[in-house]
Amino acid sequence: MYQALLILIIKNGGINKMINQYELTKKEQGRINSALNQSRLNLFDTKDNMKSDTISKLACQSMMRCTTDIKKSLDVFLCGTTTNAEFRKLFSTIDSKGVANLSQICSELDNNPNALNKAVIRTVFGGTENMPFRALIYLLPALNICEELLENTSSNSIPNIEYYFMNGAGIITNAIDPDRVNYATSEFIKIAQKYIEEYHPQLKDKVDFYVDMTFSSNIINTPEYQGMHKVLERKLGLETDLKTDLLEMGERRKKSDNSIKYATLHSFVHDGYVNYNIARMTNFFGTNEPREYDTIISIGAKPEEKFYKARKLLAEEIANIPYFTPKKTVQYIANINVPPYSPLSTGELYLSDVLKNPNLIMDARRTKGEYSVYQTPVQKAVESLITDIDRSDSNKDIIDFMEECRQIQLDKQI
Repeated sequence: MYQALLILIIKNGGINKMINQYELTKKEQGRINSALNQSRLNLFDTKDNMKSDTISKLACQSMMRCTTDIKKSLDVFLCGTTTNAEFRKLFSTIDSKGVANLSQICSELDNNPNALNKAVIRTVFGGTENMPFRALIYLLPALNICEELLENTSSNSIPNIEYYFMNGAGIITNAIDPDRVNYATSEFIKIAQKYIEEYHPQLKDKVDFYVDMTFSSNIINTPEYQGMHKVLERKLGLETDLKTDLLEMGERRKKSDNSIKYATLHSFVHDGYVNYNIARMTNFFGTNEPREYDTIISIGAKPEEKFYKARKLLAEEIANIPYFTPKKTVQYIANINVPPYSPLSTGELYLSDVLKNPNLIMDARRTKGEYSVYQTPVQKAVESLITDIDRSDSNKDIIDFMEECRQIQLDKQI
């Protein structure tokens, strides 16, 4: 392709007469701008909005083609008005570079119907000693993107889905108990897998669960990571507001001294791949070896905006680490203010309690004007899960599902 383009440049007298064989037509540009205008996402890393000329140029320059079907895929990724309203409620914002990267991968569908198979949607859970029940809502954004793609486009190509559980990072930076963390994660993953099999069965073979058993500890022991840690500390000396935000997040866990160390790890998880001989995540079910994808689509709660900014401060330096391969990235911020794996100080509903008494879920449903012992994030999560289940083909409600999980646990099968 590039050789043919170079020949065209030479024959026509150089760069000023370059023929762009992928130049978008006005109709194609119109489709792209329509997708941007219909998007219900905001941008969190820039003052521009989806309708701005800057974002329009960014998207158009990233695309070789924009057919009607490509536009449908773009509509899904940008949460356009043509998608399901409940789906759109799951998302809040996206980064501007992510819009360009999504535009590019959608454009590739013109020549490669399986282009989306080269991307992965990754949702990362922090380590916790007691998993909240509402952590189940963290499954939904990735699952719903893939289902919307299958429902709204003619292509069967969808991204793969990975759920990461950063137990090792939590144990190192937050000094939490390894046995309790690993038990909580194990309990949750088994239930999460059953949830997907019950309510999102067509995606069950696209999903993998990975646990950080040695990944973080192996990386932290390398001189390259230690170098990145020092670079971030130095750059945060000029980004005082961001440094304050990161330290405050650490202070909530009484570990502010490890905040920068934890932020540094984010780049190794979200922005590329570590050589497997240096460190690798462990597949919980032991079925698939970790795969390397061209594009990493990350989904996080509101605090992930701060970690994204920290990652960008390291983007140039981390690309030079011999054991690290940078990839194209996208960062979504879900419509979740409080990370669902991070227990609230009061009014939390824990998964372990629900397994003992599934009817507690009904106590956490929203009731207008009535006092609830459960905080708003818990109530919102319960409603989101009920809505997700109602949209599925299963006849099993959330109480029935958790009762079944409780019985399996009693029978020592999970």
